[in-house]
Amino acid sequence: MRLVSIVVTVALLLFLFSKLDWERLLDMLRGISPLALAGALLAYGSQNFFRAIRFRVLLDKHDAPLRLLLPITFYHNFLVRVLPFKLGELSYILLLRSRLNINLENSVSSLFGARILELMIIVLMTTIGLILTNSQMHGDAGLYPVLIPVLFVGCLLSLYFAGALVRLATGITRKVVGAFLPNMPKLLMTIFAKLDDVAIAMDSLRQPRLFAKAFLISFGTYGSAVVLNYIMLRSVGVDVPVFVMITVLSMGQFASAFPFSVSGFGVVEGGWALGLLLFTDTSPDDAVAIGFLLHGFQVMAATIYGTLGYLAVRMQPPNEGEGASDAAQLNNQAIPAAGDHDSGGLSRG
Repeated sequence: MRLVSIVVTVALLLFLFSKLDWERLLDMLRGISPLALAGALLAYGSQNFFRAIRFRVLLDKHDAPLRLLLPITFYHNFLVRVLPFKLGELSYILLLRSRLNINLENSVSSLFGARILELMIIVLMTTIGLILTNSQMHGDAGLYPVLIPVLFVGCLLSLYFAGALVRLATGITRKVVGAFLPNMPKLLMTIFAKLDDVAIAMDSLRQPRLFAKAFLISFGTYGSAVVLNYIMLRSVGVDVPVFVMITVLSMGQFASAFPFSVSGFGVVEGGWALGLLLFTDTSPDDAVAIGFLLHGFQVMAATIYGTLGYLAVRMQPPNEGEGASDAAQLNNQAIPAAGDHDSGGLSRG
């Protein structure tokens, strides 16, 4: 799997580099005003602020003060962006254990819930963007006003009952496999056990108050991403309607979740380029250059906020509470140095 990811990433980067006009990319960089850059950085910080608030909601009854959870989110987001094979996701779990004394089960539950919510928001907004884009192109909305609320409710129900659906599918699969393999291999037993854990994590979203708050906060993360990329696109001369912006942005976000890549490199740039080519009149050379520009800015912003988050986490004592002494003992072991990939791997907001 890792070898495939490396091959795919290298192949995509080589292809995109062959299409990249470096002079055009430099012109774009020179054309970004300091005000636009500051606005985009603030929007990136806002995106991670909403992520931290969502984590806090999903952690529910656990004491997770923002003074620690916000810098943890900044640092976690940085590691997710720079470490390969999603190893950065582990930093969130380890940091919550060492700094907030939150156990593995609840850490995984909140992280998984956040990722599912983020994915559902992207799916929902992408569909709405495509509907509105097609509506404008053809001049007739047709059934779209009906389809949008139906899709919205369908996404909500699918996420709300995701735990029960996963549990049902796992149970059926376990029985079918057990009929053919009475002595089930240890690997399959481990997989089924992990799927049971996933279902438990999803069950945390079945509290109406918690679910509603986390879902609404997810619009904050998505909205901040729209603002960030809209500022950057306007800075390089691309002016598109908001719903087209949503569609193009979602393609870039879907690309970042592509499993066969290393830290999203290659696929993110390609996703942005493809979206711009399909839904705007951007030239191929500009589309590729903008893809590199946007992804490069996100890595730079993640590095800035991640460094600040790392320093803030190191400077603050662990959260007081039951078992805090155990957390304190893990403090120096659980927080990897920003440039240490091995430590980060043991430690995507």
